[in-house]
Amino acid sequence: MDMPSDEVLLRAEASALDGHKLVGVLSLNWLWLVTIPLLAGALGFYLSARQPDVFESTATVVVQPTAAQVRLGQESRSTLDPDRELETQEALLNSDVMESLVQAQLPGEEVEFRAELDFGTELIYIIYSADSLAKADEGANMVAEVYLQQRRERERRELDSAVEALQDPITSLEERLNEVTDRIVAAGGPEAASAALLSERDALTGELASARSSVELLRLESAVTTGGAELWAPAVGTEDPVAPNPARSAVIWFVLGSLLAIGVVWLREQFDDGLLSRPPLDEE
Repeated sequence: MDMPSDEVLLRAEASALDGHKLVGVLSLNWLWLVTIPLLAGALGFYLSARQPDVFESTATVVVQPTAAQVRLGQESRSTLDPDRELETQEALLNSDVMESLVQAQLPGEEVEFRAELDFGTELIYIIYSADSLAKADEGANMVAEVYLQQRRERERRELDSAVEALQDPITSLEERLNEVTDRIVAAGGPEAASAALLSERDALTGELASARSSVELLRLESAVTTGGAELWAPAVGTEDPVAPNPARSAVIWFVLGSLLAIGVVWLREQFDDGLLSRPPLDEE
């Protein structure tokens, strides 16, 4: 249904009046709308320029399944879902525990670092921030070394636990083998013993040899473990500081200043008793 022509005209007239009023408000307050953003941008530039330089350096580590995971049949945790394993390691690097461990290695210094994944690869970037490039390089390498050390110690504990878990089965196999051997001797030796008894002896001997071999292999892995992670690339930083960025700060402060100026103008208009708030002369 078509809107009555009188109502259309009234709405158009109201819109025109609102447009004229808006232009009038902007015209009367142009100084606020220009000055506040410019002052805010200048202040942002000044404050940013006074901030100390911040340098970043990046050390890269590669994370793979640990020897413990492979030897103990847990490698599926990494191989089937490598992204989840990497996300777990990223969370560990970004945890308060890691920050405390690194802080203990650099007492008296402000520690600031973060870890980021390189999705689709086995790499984790350790990014360290400091007030000089040398400190940033040193810090990134330190975080990487602390992380690798934690991985090695954790894997060594897992391997040692696996060795301890095999001690009881080995002891049991030794006792059973000794018992079978005594029975063979009592029967008159291997020539007189039954085939079943000799077969049981051979089976126990094979199981015992396999268990002892597993223990020796686990002990060797524990002695030379890398924790399933290695330093892929030592810390590399750029000579240009990443912060501060006065130009970017000026733009941000300018935008915020513009919003503030609009708010100020709006408030002034709401509480203004001047001409703009009076009805037109033809309505008086």
